[in-house]
Amino acid sequence: TEYSGRMGPLPEWAYAGGVILGMTGGSERVRDVLAKLRAADVPLAGLWLQDWGGARNTSIGIERVWWNWELDRKHYPDWHELRKEAADQGTRLL
Repeated sequence: TEYSGRMGPLPEWAYAGGVILGMTGGSERVRDVLAKLRAADVPLAGLWLQDWGGARNTSIGIERVWWNWELDRKHYPDWHELRKEAADQGTRLL
């Protein structure tokens, strides 16, 4: 901790709001999973959408998340609407 300091505490919503689910698959899949979780009354604080920047296939045929820090509009063509829908249900997109 002398070199880099201590991490600050997580925000309250991360503790009190339910599960933070990590997933991939694009807008349609996210909406499908959200609907299933809501139908099962699963409390959901956040969705960590690992592939928001897209994905790529490697030379050995494995799909990997593309860490280019730019929104992939093919995977998430309606990102802003998806974020609003989630927020309206008390869920944050990460």
